[in-house]
Amino acid sequence: MEAALTLANSGAIKRPLKVSLVLTGLAVGILCKPPAAPLHGWGQLISRASLYLLLAAATHALAVWGMWRRLRNDGEADRSHLWPLIWIAWIAIVWLPLIALLTREHSDWIVIFEPLVGVLVMLILRWDAVPEARMEAPRTRQPTVVWMDDSPALWRVLLPAVVLSIMLQVGGSLMIAGEKLGAGAVLTAGAFYLLECWLRRPRLLSASIVERSSRRVSAINSLAVWLLLAVALTPFLAYYGSIAGGMRNVMAMHVPALKPPPPANATGKNAAGYSGIILVQPPKPHEIVAPVAPDPFGSLGKPRVIEFDGAYWYFKAPDTQPEPTARVAHGDPIKNHIFSTNLQPLQMEAHQPLGRPLALSCCRSLRVQMKNADNVPGKISVEVLLRDTSSKRIETVSLGTIVLPSSAVSPMPLHRAPVEEALTFKVPTTARGKTFNEITVRITPEHGRSLAGAQVAVENFVLQP
Repeated sequence: MEAALTLANSGAIKRPLKVSLVLTGLAVGILCKPPAAPLHGWGQLISRASLYLLLAAATHALAVWGMWRRLRNDGEADRSHLWPLIWIAWIAIVWLPLIALLTREHSDWIVIFEPLVGVLVMLILRWDAVPEARMEAPRTRQPTVVWMDDSPALWRVLLPAVVLSIMLQVGGSLMIAGEKLGAGAVLTAGAFYLLECWLRRPRLLSASIVERSSRRVSAINSLAVWLLLAVALTPFLAYYGSIAGGMRNVMAMHVPALKPPPPANATGKNAAGYSGIILVQPPKPHEIVAPVAPDPFGSLGKPRVIEFDGAYWYFKAPDTQPEPTARVAHGDPIKNHIFSTNLQPLQMEAHQPLGRPLALSCCRSLRVQMKNADNVPGKISVEVLLRDTSSKRIETVSLGTIVLPSSAVSPMPLHRAPVEEALTFKVPTTARGKTFNEITVRITPEHGRSLAGAQVAVENFVLQP
C-alpha cells in the first residue's frame, strides 16, 4: 500500500473525501435521528448505534468507490488506491453519524465535535501538500560574516493568540444565546486558522507514516464513535429511569416527543408481556374503619389517617382495569420497573378499599401523602377519584388533578433521594350528600414519558374535617 499510494497529487485524496462528505452527510442527516419511540433494553440501543455506523460506512465506501473509478479512468489512480482512500477518508467521515444525532437532539456537545471533524478534514486535505524532501531535510544555519535578523514581526507572533481569544469569546456568547450550531461553526473556523498556522511550519508527518497508520486510526475512531453513539442514545431508554434521566442532563439535550400511539386494536393484545399487572401491598393497621354515617351530613371530630395497603393497577386503553389474566404480584412501584411493550401508554392507578361506605360530608378535604422516587424529566399528574362500589348505581366523584411539585423541577437532579410530598384535594360541596368506600389515585406522567410506570408510591390518606 505504501509504495502504490504516495498521494503527491492531492486530488487523489481531496476529491473522494469531498464527495463522501457530501453524500455521507446527506445520508446520515436524513436517517440518523433520535428514536421515535423509547428503546426497550440495551440490545435495541446497541443495535441502533451499530446501524447508524454501518449506514455511514456503506455510504462512504460507495462514494469513494465511485470517485476512485473516475480517477482510474483519468489515469490518476490504480487498483491499489481504493482501500487506502477509503481508510484515510474514513478517519473524518466516521464522525458524521454522531454529528447528525447530536444536532437532532439539540445537544450542547455538538460544539465540541463539530470543530473536531473540521480539524480532521483539514488535516487529511493537507497532509500530502508538502514534499517528502522538505520534511526530511533539516534546516541548518550556514556560517557567514554578515548577520541579518530574520525573526518574525511581533504582530505575527501574537496574531494566533488574539484570533483564538476572539473566537472563544464569540463562540461562548453564541453558546450562551442557545445558538449551538453557530458556536460550533465559529470554533471550527478558529481551529482551522490555528491549524493553518501550524501547517505552515515544516513539521508535517511524512506521507508514508500517515498511510501506514490510517487503518489503525480509522479503527480507533470507529470504536470511539460507536461508543459515543450508544451514549447519545441512552436518554431514550424506556425503563432505566435513573440512567435515562441522568443522561438527558449530561447530554444537555431536548428529547423530542414520541409519536402518538397506534390504535389499540393494532397493538394492545399482540405484544409480548402481560395484559396488565397488579402490585399488591402487605396489609397495614388502620387508625379507623370507615363507618356508615347515620347522619349523611355529619363530620369527623378530628383528622383520621388511612394507611395505604391497597393495590397498584397497570393496564392500557381501552381497558378501564386490568384483565382477569393480568399478573398479580407483591411489589412496590418505586422498586419495580414496569413498562409498556409497545407504543401504547400505561395507565397507573392506586386503589384503596375502605370496607364500609363513608359519607363525603365527613371531611372538607382529603390529603394524600406520597413518595416520589422518579428522576426522569417530565411532569406527573395526580387525580383522586372517590366511588361507592356497594351501591347499585356506582357514581365517581373527582376531587381534581394536581401536578406533583417535585416532578416539575428543571433540570432534574441526576441523583435525587425520594421526595415526600403531601397533596390536598378539596371535597366539592355538590358531593356532600354522597358516600364512598374506595379511594382511587390516578397517576399520569406526561405523554413523552408515559410508556413506563412512574416510580411514585402512595403512603397514606388523611381525612380532614
